[in-house]
Amino acid sequence: MEYKKTFIEQYPVKLAHIEFIYNDIVYAIYPMNVSATYTTSFMSDEEYEVSWDALFEEYQREIRKDLERELDVKHSRYFGMLD
Repeated sequence: MEYKKTFIEQYPVKLAHIEFIYNDIVYAIYPMNVSATYTTSFMSDEEYEVSWDALFEEYQREIRKDLERELDVKHSRYFGMLD
């Protein structure tokens, strides 16, 4: 939540996620899983949350380090595409 207050998007990112192996099972973390979202009302009468992939990409290294430190995850990788 703190990152959202100061983050400035430099370029658009899409399809961001992290895959990692934990106990021999492959898992994935997406921006929505860690509140890397913003609120919009684009083409809608009501506000809704949208994935903020650029924010997620900016902090994916920290997330991966946390996975290693907290869960002893040895294999993880980040995916994301420039739009």
